[in-house]
Amino acid sequence: MGLFFYAIETFHDRQHFFLFSRLLLVIALVVGLYGIAQKFFGREILIPYITYASGGKDISKIDDFLLQARVLSSYGDPNVLACQLLLFEGIALALLVGKGLSLGTRLGGVMILSTTILCVFFTGSRAGMVCLFLVPVVVLYWRTRWSLLILPGLAALGFIFLPSLGELALLSQVGELGPKMNLDPTDLRAQFPALAWKLLQAVPFGCGWGRTVELEVMGLNWHFMLIPAEVIWMGFNSFWLNLFSRLGIPGVITFGLFLMMVFRYIWRQAKRVRNRWVQAFLIGGLAGFTGQWVIWVVNNTYMLPGGGLNFWFMLGMLAAGSRAFAEPRYPICWVYPPPGAEPGRGAYMNYTPDDYLKSP
Repeated sequence: MGLFFYAIETFHDRQHFFLFSRLLLVIALVVGLYGIAQKFFGREILIPYITYASGGKDISKIDDFLLQARVLSSYGDPNVLACQLLLFEGIALALLVGKGLSLGTRLGGVMILSTTILCVFFTGSRAGMVCLFLVPVVVLYWRTRWSLLILPGLAALGFIFLPSLGELALLSQVGELGPKMNLDPTDLRAQFPALAWKLLQAVPFGCGWGRTVELEVMGLNWHFMLIPAEVIWMGFNSFWLNLFSRLGIPGVITFGLFLMMVFRYIWRQAKRVRNRWVQAFLIGGLAGFTGQWVIWVVNNTYMLPGGGLNFWFMLGMLAAGSRAFAEPRYPICWVYPPPGAEPGRGAYMNYTPDDYLKSP
């Protein structure tokens, strides 16, 4: 979380924000292209201790991912990569459909958007594929509220194509692309709502950071055990469920309220930003974060360095940018006489704004 406050102080300067935001777009394009290249070249283009160490995985684990035809670019984990690509997707889409933007900006948005979407499919992340359709809803809502009319259509398409999308993702991992890939019979993500209810009854206030809740499957049922946490990564394969098991109801509510307040602050500030490019960047970043928070339901990507560190850094950057570029909410009061004013003209309220504009 320290990166959040670091980014707020670093990017409150407009020049710094402009510089890094443009650099971020270049990074987004490179990350996407590098991930796509891994699809075709595999292990040959991995960079030791740079490509895979960033995700906390050793090279044998990375080989497993590549054998399953799941790309990971420079993030060390396909799901972490999918999370970050959603952020890039939101920014690129906002730069594409935003008002008053140049043709070059829109072409750059098209390039980054197409690269990002293709790379998300190559990650094999089912949650990432689903959120590919969620992020545009937020961006289009900012562009025009008439976009809400497409929500029933998206829901219908999701109901029709989601089962086949899941089967396609599974076949790509178990079938021709990954002969050594086996489905994990202990994957209980479909039963996370039931697990959350059981956890609420077992540890409503969490078990603390020093311990963790271990799930032991017994036939078609399960039970929980509280054990010491050897490493911070121990826990459920869901950030929200893991947070709930550690900090309970107070922790989830506190963190959720924090995200809600920061989101609301950036969204409102962005509406008062006159620079169209910056406004699109801020809104697109928020849209990408909504996709990340949904992925956290079924993946604990936050606990990996490429997930948590990037999240806090980018959130702080958006908060700083919205504060730096937002116009004042209220007009500036004319309190003092303008320089070079006529002596003895009277109180300051007798001056008009034109007097200030004419003053030397």
